[in-house]
Amino acid sequence: YELVSTGADHTITAQFQKTWTVTFCDVDDEVLQQDTVDDGSSVVPPEIPEREGYSAIGWDAPLDSIGSDLTVHPVYEANICVRVPTRVACTIASDGSVITPSSYEIENLSVVPVASSTITARGVPDGAHIELDLDSQCVFSSDNGLVEPFVIPAQASECFTWHIDPLDPKTHRDLIDRAVEGPTAFCTIDFTFEAVA
Repeated sequence: YELVSTGADHTITAQFQKTWTVTFCDVDDEVLQQDTVDDGSSVVPPEIPEREGYSAIGWDAPLDSIGSDLTVHPVYEANICVRVPTRVACTIASDGSVITPSSYEIENLSVVPVASSTITARGVPDGAHIELDLDSQCVFSSDNGLVEPFVIPAQASECFTWHIDPLDPKTHRDLIDRAVEGPTAFCTIDFTFEAVA
């Protein structure tokens, strides 16, 4: 702006645009990007860094209508990966007794601990009862579902034991005969897990 003397009084009003600094940091507070934006404007964030075992779900603050200096961090969600054996090889004898394996290992491949949130049994023969134990404590039964939630530490496993009550040789004759002839499905168990905060 150039001032030229005209010999008259003038009022000059300065106009300023307020700006804010937005700092993008990673989870270790290392600065990824820093931007200066006009008041009320939005800012374009950098790409969120990859983090093993997690998925990025955004930033921890809104990035539109910036009205103050702001430091933001990425928000991640843990990827849950739990390996559960899909088959339990049991032996059903002709008298209805059931021999189950001595251990049933569930492995948490996630980088965070996981907790059981549901366990359900489908196709359990009428009158049959099954139970899953951890350290001699029942955590699931076909009668009550998930009895006691359990936690598996990050990248660790737990060994469980299945118990199946003897089958009635009359009521379950068809199942017993099929099992004696060859492999047959007794029931299906579904597990769900969630991350432990």
